[in-house]
Amino acid sequence: LKRCDDAATEFDIYGDKVGTCGSTSAGVLKVVVGNLQENIKQNKNSKTAMSPAHDFLTDFQLSSLNIDVIFQAWLSRRIDKDNFDLRFATCEWMANNLEYIANHIPPSHPREFVETPFHISPITISALVMSTLAITVTAVTAFLLSGIPTCQSISAMRLSVRKNSQIEFVNMLLTGIFFVTLGALLLAMAPSKGACIASAWLLNVGYTLVLVPTLVRVSAIIKVIKAGKKFRRVTVDKKKLVMTSIGISAFAALFCLLWTVFDPMIVQEEASIDVETRNDLGETVTSVSYASHCESSSDVWYWARSVWQCLLLGSGSALAFQLRSAPKIVNDSRELALMIYSSFMFLILRSGLQVVSSSLTETSLTKSTLQKAQSIFWSIDSIVNVCIYFSKFFRKDETDKQQNRPGNVGYNNDQAEPGLHPNPPPPVERGEEKVEESE
Repeated sequence: LKRCDDAATEFDIYGDKVGTCGSTSAGVLKVVVGNLQENIKQNKNSKTAMSPAHDFLTDFQLSSLNIDVIFQAWLSRRIDKDNFDLRFATCEWMANNLEYIANHIPPSHPREFVETPFHISPITISALVMSTLAITVTAVTAFLLSGIPTCQSISAMRLSVRKNSQIEFVNMLLTGIFFVTLGALLLAMAPSKGACIASAWLLNVGYTLVLVPTLVRVSAIIKVIKAGKKFRRVTVDKKKLVMTSIGISAFAALFCLLWTVFDPMIVQEEASIDVETRNDLGETVTSVSYASHCESSSDVWYWARSVWQCLLLGSGSALAFQLRSAPKIVNDSRELALMIYSSFMFLILRSGLQVVSSSLTETSLTKSTLQKAQSIFWSIDSIVNVCIYFSKFFRKDETDKQQNRPGNVGYNNDQAEPGLHPNPPPPVERGEEKVEESE
């Protein structure tokens, strides 16, 4: 400094005496608890909502000269040396050096926390619209099959469904799709503890009801066809097939029960930064919006559900391949294959969202947004399944063909079901065989 030169004049000597020539200045060491930084890194709370105290403490530095100034003010006050004087001297120094202290405050503070209503998000609106549409499509399909409409075309379509697909299994399939659409609607709505748990039950049990009854029915058809090739008359215990479907679906309910008991889905809140503005004092004001989503403490449950769905889809693919040579009256291989492939595609998309959600850190993308995206995929998957499975029954040419086809449906008292007898040839001396179906 020029004031330290031997030739310095009185005009060169200015400022505080502290820090003049010969005085050394060194940074004061800070004593911090060792695990403070580790706790900050491992904290599950969003950094958006956390205090900036750690960042400020890391950046802020006092020199030995600053400490000397505070101590001199403390000792010169002489009013309450052992108590208030030191506090007053420290606060006075901070007031005199407020601009220096403000430079160490993180740029996004102070923050104004503003809660954004969940329904204004575009993806939330899209999820609500898609889930409502899926419920409507499912309800309309169930209404057309209920027997209430009496017009000729709808009656012919309903008769075709009864002949080809066994109405009990169709009812279970529609019930499963309806459960899935309700679960998707709950994911799209504002989450609560009850809604989170109910969505897990509806999605898991519903998805199982969509696939298992169809797989059990197709498995029975394949066994009947194999027996027919050996010139054997076959009767099918329909009640046993229905109970098998319900029994397998009960495993999904048991899984949901274990999930609910040991690691229930709860509401988790997260915050995200929307905009940053400046107030009249020049301070940065950051608007932070809150969002909520359903989440369990462990991801094992989500992946166990995905593995179960993969097993069902894999079984369906194998059965669809075996059913390809069945008579057209009972051949659902094309529809089943399309359902399997489309469901598998949406399963991959949902699994990808789950991977992103599990590895998500501090980004503009929130877990609530990903949950709404999953709701959209569940809804679209349900709509596609309804369209694929029931589209052929709504086609007039196919309905007329099935309605006017003679001698293509077999009946056998109360145990036999229309559509399970692919015109077997007359019985031969090998006798009769009763095939009891299982899964």
